[in-house]
Order: sequence, then structure tokens, then C-alpha cells
Amino acid sequence: MKREFKVLSTVLYMMLLCIFLGACGNSENAYFKGQYLYMDGTEYIEATGLYKESNTIVGKTSDDYTIYEVDGDSEHNYIVIRSFFDQNLYVRKDYVKDKTVIEALCFNQSTSKFVYDESFIDSFIKELLEDESILEIDNNTLMSYRTSGIDVYIKYANDSVSEYCGSIIYDGSKYLYFNAQNSTTILVSEEEKKCWKNLKY
Repeated sequence: MKREFKVLSTVLYMMLLCIFLGACGNSENAYFKGQYLYMDGTEYIEATGLYKESNTIVGKTSDDYTIYEVDGDSEHNYIVIRSFFDQNLYVRKDYVKDKTVIEALCFNQSTSKFVYDESFIDSFIKELLEDESILEIDNNTLMSYRTSGIDVYIKYANDSVSEYCGSIIYDGSKYLYFNAQNSTTILVSEEEKKCWKNLKY
């Protein structure tokens, strides 16, 4: 009798869970209009960056897109739009990223492993982000170098999506850094290369 009751309780629980999930999944609270996405009255635009998608569903559109929360972003400044074929990151149109503090750097998109070492970050900022000794290099050559280069992403404090800031490239004889924030290219110093030597990313 106890076993039958347990089985019945499990069946009822699963039925209620399915009903609940179905109700949540069918609630349409978002729609596309031109290049924008609107969810619960908030306007979003497409964005790029490194992020971790959570399993939390926060919305759905009438054309079969499911909207997921970005891990660590309960305020939904960012959201992920997913269909059967693709996924895209969106950001609130009025959202302003606080770039006061750089918390970490990522040199490997496939692993999304970040470097949090403060001394390394300080050196990177001083040597590469603030250096004004610009090299002249044409766009076609730059693009060919970037295909085999290392893309660098910055993670700012209190922000859930890291943004592309530049690429470490090699021209066959020396290392260069392309700064995507101001579209300039500089020579990487010997001192900076020493900092990279023991870097595991």
C-alpha cells in the first residue's frame, strides 16, 4: 500500500511539474521589432562578448525563441535569445557598462579561463592599453595576422559579459598588440613578453 501511494505521489508530482513548466514555457513576453528585441517593456539590442548562459528561462517569443538569463546577471542587463538553430546575446539599449575596474583578462575563448592576477593586469594595462607608440600597419596585413592571433577579452567588475579589447599577433619576427578600443597597433615590449612566459591560459 505504501509503495502504491509513493508511486501515485510521484506521478502526481510529475504531472503538476509538467503543467507548471508548460505554463511557463508558453508565456510570451517578448517580441522582435526591426533590429530590437522587447521583453517586458525593455528594449534590447544585439551584442557580442564572452558569457555563461544559465538554465533560467526568462522569456519567450511567438516565433519560437526562448530567452535565457546570463549567469550572474539577475537584473537582465543581458539576455540570450535561443532557437533550434542559433543563439544570440542581447543587451539593454540603455545599459552603460562600468569600465572603472578591470577584474580579469581572458586569452582563450574555448576555455573561457580568466586571469585574475592583479600585477599581470596592471602590467597589461600599462604596457598595452595605455601605450601610445603606434605602429603603421595596413588593414589587410592586420587582418591576416589576426586570423592566427590571440584574442583578448576584458572582464570588468560587476559585469557579467566580457568584451573583446584586442588581439596579440605575430608578424613573423615580433609580437604586436592590436588595440580594438582605438584601432591602433603597438609593439609588445620584451618586459611584457616576460610576464606572459609563465602565464597559463
